[in-house]
Amino acid sequence: MIITGSLLIASALGLLLYFETEQKNAAKAVEETLPKLASLVLENALIQQEAEQVPHGEDSEEKALPEMDAVEIDGEMYIGFISMPTLGLELPILQDWSYNKLKTSPCRYFGSIFSDDLVLMAHNYRRHFKRIRELKIGDPVIFTDVHGRSIEYEVAASDVLGKFDVSEMTAGDFDLSLFTCTYGGKSRYTVRCNRVFAQGDEKTEALF
Repeated sequence: MIITGSLLIASALGLLLYFETEQKNAAKAVEETLPKLASLVLENALIQQEAEQVPHGEDSEEKALPEMDAVEIDGEMYIGFISMPTLGLELPILQDWSYNKLKTSPCRYFGSIFSDDLVLMAHNYRRHFKRIRELKIGDPVIFTDVHGRSIEYEVAASDVLGKFDVSEMTAGDFDLSLFTCTYGGKSRYTVRCNRVFAQGDEKTEALF
């Protein structure tokens, strides 16, 4: 029993050390990526401003929803970054997700800013989405795309979903959802947000 107990303690310590190492690597990846991403976003924003000054002909056809553009940094594609001012968090967002990508950065899981159904996912690392459970109703959340367009949201609700509730994660009328696993990975803590509009703004037209 003593030997078994010692092995279990050693195994638990090993898992804790592994998780702490992953957290440190994730934090380092965020700190290295954010300045590069911010620089590219600023550059693209200036290009976008110049393009908007060029007059365009009348287009009577209904506009199709555009795709979210991405920029490449160190071999990975990023669609922008998210800011949570009340938590002091700013995080780059990868264009798509995989288990390997989640080790370095939050990822897009589903949707788009243009179709008002963007879903972002991340591990519950301290420097990723662990603290989203601290967000309160009405707190601001800001997503900035690679062209420098900032879309402001505010927290509308929070929920805990089952591990395999994929349809629930993408359902509803929320414009932005953030989720991360709870300890043990048996469920998903989810924060739902809606866009904030200036008076007179149309929901989709405001982004074009």
